[in-house]
Amino acid sequence: MTDEITKCLLKHARSTPSDIVIPNWYSGHWEMDVFKMTKSGVVTEYEVKVSVSDFKNDFKKSDYSGKLKHDYLENRCNQFYFVVPAGLISKNEVPDQCGLMYFENGHFSVVKMPKKNKVYIFTNWKDLAYKMYYRCDNLRHKLFLERRKKKNRH
Repeated sequence: MTDEITKCLLKHARSTPSDIVIPNWYSGHWEMDVFKMTKSGVVTEYEVKVSVSDFKNDFKKSDYSGKLKHDYLENRCNQFYFVVPAGLISKNEVPDQCGLMYFENGHFSVVKMPKKNKVYIFTNWKDLAYKMYYRCDNLRHKLFLERRKKKNRH
């Protein structure tokens, strides 16, 4: 279910051709299920949860210093959404700084808008370029190995 939601979210989140939308993006110590950045540099993080226990455990995650994951939101995004199957959790269970989106039958609906963090400004362009190059190079290598394997079969 997580993969299905993430796959649909990658299409849904890209509202304009200039939006950058990346699955499984790491921002420092924390992984974002889906990272979105607009042309103006506004970053939205989408966290996909498919069970109530998974949702609740997200608030227990801490780094090496003991600081909780959700204490860092202002340091890595302008908006944060939990994306869950419709009805899994209610908007009252989501903290004020977080938004909530329901996924049902391949469609998304915003149940709660997040509090926008206007302080965050994306500046890590070098890291973005290196990570995208690394992903592209890995994909190219996988395709090369698959083609070689097919060629050797014949």
